[in-house]
Amino acid sequence: MLLAAPFRDYLYFVFYAAAKTLLFLKENGIDSYEDLVKKSSSASGDFTAHTKRIREIEARQKEIAELQKQIGVYGKTRDIYANMYRFQ
Repeated sequence: MLLAAPFRDYLYFVFYAAAKTLLFLKENGIDSYEDLVKKSSSASGDFTAHTKRIREIEARQKEIAELQKQIGVYGKTRDIYANMYRFQ
């Protein structure tokens, strides 16, 4: 019995995905659902910690960018203020 091409392609995709999943589970030593839950919760916790750290770093980068901007403005206007105060 010949199957229609779209359905045959779908079955190929499903079997291919299932085979990749089984290989991943076997390579990572996941033999039971409990092992999978433990590893996924560990990975989720790591991801959350890394995401939090990245947000902290990005906030610090914004602060540093603002400081760099202000330092540039100060460098451009320092002579003007120095001359103003000198002649008062």
